Amino acid sequence: MEGDRLRVGKGQLTRDSEVTLFRPHENSPNNVTEIYSGTQDEITYEMFEDRDAELTWIAKSIAKDVKREDVPPEQILVISLDARRAKRYMLDLQAKLFR
Repeated sequence: MEGDRLRVGKGQLTRDSEVTLFRPHENSPNNVTEIYSGTQDEITYEMFEDRDAELTWIAKSIAKDVKREDVPPEQILVISLDARRAKRYMLDLQAKLFR
């Protein structure tokens, strides 16, 4: 990887392959594990059949965080890794959250 910012722990960086990545502590200024006291894992991942199922899961997860974990909505950040379609995805997610 580029410099020492990220290291592959297992797997290969190829399409549809499972991979575990590590980032050295000195490159990780966000101390989520030191300040988070909720019941969920700090990082989770899921696989979905399609984009709608993914966005539905995200909306339900956000709603659960707000309602059950008392996370203020303004503390939640959603990042799309697909810059070309991010606006459409976020509009779809917004509509699901309003529902």
